[in-house]
Amino acid sequence: MVLSSRGVQVASSKSLVCIPLGHTNGKSHILWGIILVATVGARNWAGLMALRFILGGLEAGIGPAWMLITSINGISQMLGSGISWGLGHTNNPHLAPWQLVFLVIGVITLAVGIASFFLFPSSPIDFKLFSEEEKVVSVWRVVENQTGIKHDKALPYQIQEAFLEPRVWFLAGQQLSIGIINSSIANFMSAMLRGFGYTSVETVLWQLPNGAFQLVCTVAAGYSVSKFPNISIFTILLVHVPSLAGIIGIATIDLGHRPALTACCWLLGVVRATIILNWSVIASNVAGHTKRMTVNGLNFVCYATGNIIGPFMFTPAEAPRYMTATRALIGVYVSSMFFTAAIGVCLWLWNRNRDREEAAGSEPSDDAQEDGF
Repeated sequence: MVLSSRGVQVASSKSLVCIPLGHTNGKSHILWGIILVATVGARNWAGLMALRFILGGLEAGIGPAWMLITSINGISQMLGSGISWGLGHTNNPHLAPWQLVFLVIGVITLAVGIASFFLFPSSPIDFKLFSEEEKVVSVWRVVENQTGIKHDKALPYQIQEAFLEPRVWFLAGQQLSIGIINSSIANFMSAMLRGFGYTSVETVLWQLPNGAFQLVCTVAAGYSVSKFPNISIFTILLVHVPSLAGIIGIATIDLGHRPALTACCWLLGVVRATIILNWSVIASNVAGHTKRMTVNGLNFVCYATGNIIGPFMFTPAEAPRYMTATRALIGVYVSSMFFTAAIGVCLWLWNRNRDREEAAGSEPSDDAQEDGF
């Protein structure tokens, strides 16, 4: 699934430049929902893996599309765990619990995709509830930060700029680290909880608080960033701390203290708030639509690569602590924090140079601003 997502990432980012966002996002969700429902009919390993491969390719465009929409969350895990726990208690003679999960989530996704296709605007000027005056205001409001809105032209010089900026590669390194962390949490949290003595159904239920922690921290971090200026990088560094403490706790706390170990597992999801915060960093600090989509595509490729690497650090014989993996994850957390700090330094230097140019009376022309769009 992750391999196909990585392979399609560049093409999906290109499609977001050339195709209306509302249509791209809606179609991706519709197809994703259809394949989820079709998974119920899988009868062997080969069929299931083929469907998972298709799901990975369809997923490649969903994340970048939502980032782009928000530029011009723990709820999913809470709902997913709750639905899985509820369906795990069913006794359907025709469908196994895992098939019911795919069926229910697939139908919900299909409905969201249809709504996205018809209701989501591709840019502020396509939003039907805006008056003409409000559309003009919404477009020119982004002139001051020169981030631009969507257009259907790919500008080669913006692609070149993206690959020559150090901050872009620090972002890529950070996303690689976050991808490793994310896949480790997603694939092995349930195995850890089972190793602590919970049943399979209890394991699903005890993952609910992890989603709640993630939701609360993501909302709190997002609110702080919107309320107080210039704290995005500090906030990203800060949300690493609880998850780092959690993985250290799993590595060091005695196995007899199951509640403490469970709480440490809940803390692991907090770092996922960095994914959302990084979207805002890219959206607000990368000027030009083509350049932003290039950076976005590179980041998702690195994130997908990290998701591939993560599971290979775990050895079943080391359950439930997986000491090799936990030690490696501590190093990955530290590397992610290093890359985040480096991004902060790059942004500080860039802002300082910009302020000096503005103080010297050098301001971007209207032509330059429009070209950035």
